[in-house]
Amino acid sequence: MAAAKKTAKTPTKNAKIASGNGVKAAPVRVAAAKAKATSARQAVPPLMRRADFVRLAEGRTSRAVEQIRLLGNLSNLSAYDFDEKDVKEIKKVLQKEIAATMALFERSLKKAALKRERKQLKLAGSDRAAARG
Repeated sequence: MAAAKKTAKTPTKNAKIASGNGVKAAPVRVAAAKAKATSARQAVPPLMRRADFVRLAEGRTSRAVEQIRLLGNLSNLSAYDFDEKDVKEIKKVLQKEIAATMALFERSLKKAALKRERKQLKLAGSDRAAARG
């Protein structure tokens, strides 16, 4: 039996991209843009990176919230046996993980701000050198 031949179409995905006025859907040709970035060093276009972030963040956040809600289902004392110590431990663990995750984002944002600042200083220095030269 012969295998059916598949046509090679570029898949499109609708990614919600946050804009200043709200959220709008924008089609993103995921496979095509990533295929163009052939080497690991070649940059992925900023719109693609934003779309990837939004898509992944929305899914992961939704799953995390769902798991937290499921954890809340354990609060039924007629079905489960727990005490205040258990509740405090769950709260402590969740708060610790959220704090660690937010710290990663904050560290990345600070690093990016420093990189932009250095780039601006470098450009300002090269403009002064060109004016003298």
